[in-house]
Amino acid sequence: GDRETGDYQNAGGGKISGVYPERDRTEYTLITEAVSRDIPLWGICRGLQTINVYFGGTLTGQVRDHVGQDHELRSSHPLLNGAVCNSYHNDAVSEGDLSRELRALALSADGLVEALYHPAYALAAVQWHPERQNRPYDRALLREFLSGMLAP
Repeated sequence: GDRETGDYQNAGGGKISGVYPERDRTEYTLITEAVSRDIPLWGICRGLQTINVYFGGTLTGQVRDHVGQDHELRSSHPLLNGAVCNSYHNDAVSEGDLSRELRALALSADGLVEALYHPAYALAAVQWHPERQNRPYDRALLREFLSGMLAP
């Protein structure tokens, strides 16, 4: 999308959400401000998707087996590799959808991006909902991120 003109479409021509254009504009503004002011930004679920589209990536719609399911993560990050996370989403970021500016931090077995980060900005996101699970790796990952030590 074109962040300067307020065109909130992804590279494939679709909006992040055809249902919530005001939410899209608000979230794009929040990302722009966080990046420009060097404020750490942590996205959750739709936040991961929005961040990806903001940086020029796309989305895969209507994925299977990701609503109300737990699944194992694949990652080079020791906190995440083999960890189990929850899943509540129909849309996703596949490896092919990922913005060239972002890096995948964790994938599901079917190749969907479950966590990502930006190598130049204090910006990261997870596709799962940490607030809906009580798993120690969530707190540890967030601490790493806030301390500037998040690395794959």
